[in-house]
Amino acid sequence: MSLFLGIYYIYFLFLTCEVKYSAAALNVIDRQNTHSITLAVRGIIELFRLIKRKRELYREILAFSILYNHRTVRIYGHYPIINRNKTTFYYYLIHKFSFTALDSKEK
Repeated sequence: MSLFLGIYYIYFLFLTCEVKYSAAALNVIDRQNTHSITLAVRGIIELFRLIKRKRELYREILAFSILYNHRTVRIYGHYPIINRNKTTFYYYLIHKFSFTALDSKEK
């Protein structure tokens, strides 16, 4: 068992990308991306704790996630807030855009 192992064949997940066709599925893949990135960020934090440098990670974006379907793309940055031994994971929307905006000229 390792905190640095996301799934059995991927170590150090710094970027995840998910795609689904329907608009309703975006909420599902948002949760999937958030789970994967949380595993990655947790591993990074544990590494920095071992070398006594966890303060450097406070509110720093450590990973990105991209999710999209046939109309919309969302890009998120994921970061931790570390208070002593308690870590809370957050993400915020960096950019959201639509493939169908402006008659798809910016596709």
